[in-house]
Amino acid sequence: MDFIASLVTPQVRDLAWACFSAPPVLARGLPDAHAELIDVTPALDTQRIHWLRTLDKNPRALLEYLEVRRGARLGIYFEQLWHFFLQQDSDMDMIAHNVPVRDSGQTRGEFDCLYHEQGNDRPVHLEMAVKFYLAVTRTSGETIWLGPNRRDQLDTKLSHLLSHQTRLSDHPVAAAVLSDHQVVRPRRALALRGYLFQPWQSTTPSPPGFNVQTSLYHWLPHDQLETYLLTRDAQAYRTLPKARWLAPANLTDPGDSPLSREALPAMLATRLDALGGPVMVSELSARGTEASRFFVTPDGWPEDTIAA
Repeated sequence: MDFIASLVTPQVRDLAWACFSAPPVLARGLPDAHAELIDVTPALDTQRIHWLRTLDKNPRALLEYLEVRRGARLGIYFEQLWHFFLQQDSDMDMIAHNVPVRDSGQTRGEFDCLYHEQGNDRPVHLEMAVKFYLAVTRTSGETIWLGPNRRDQLDTKLSHLLSHQTRLSDHPVAAAVLSDHQVVRPRRALALRGYLFQPWQSTTPSPPGFNVQTSLYHWLPHDQLETYLLTRDAQAYRTLPKARWLAPANLTDPGDSPLSREALPAMLATRLDALGGPVMVSELSARGTEASRFFVTPDGWPEDTIAA
């Protein structure tokens, strides 16, 4: 992660994080996972490091690629970063992406990406997802992992990925779609990225499949923020708009000015009132790179969900 954080261009940093960071959850061992499912994290080898450094110095190709395909959703941006990598990497051969599977006019799903990897005789069907979940303990004692908008849960998303999206090639009408792209018996693969947040001052069980190579970050309500900041040794803080939730932040990134420990609570009070939902905050080290991150939520969040 130190190499990824060192990249100067935000979009190149996002590209490196999307493709080469560790998944927060390893899906292969979960009950709904197919026996052949692969958790994809390409090796960040010397050749790819050189490619990223060169791209960081001259990011025009990536910026133009993203500009032509600009989308409003963070998930679309995440997919586009993967598409660019698969088209540029010497070990990968992109076949197609965003291929719909329709049955009598009804869409049954979409192949996020189909590609060949050098040295492997079977093509790959890759599904991609980027997610952010906060651990919430219900009054029943059950822990759920909830998206910032409260409409998304980790267990529900994983179930859909494993029982539907990664198994799309099993659908009877999918064979003809794959044949059109000269793809036979593709391997099933998943690129899941994101961050998991547990409540400050309480320990919650890790979710099933939690990848111990990743971290559990914190979330806290605004009324605990001043006390929380006294426990931190960050040099400055940045609030992150959703478009900048992927890779670690940097002091030089465009956007809101970095804030001191003293200025952050008042600024967040205004931001939380405007958004009505959690705000992501990046802690910046003395080097100007992200040391950690956390969510600050409105007091009482998530209200109606916590008692369910």
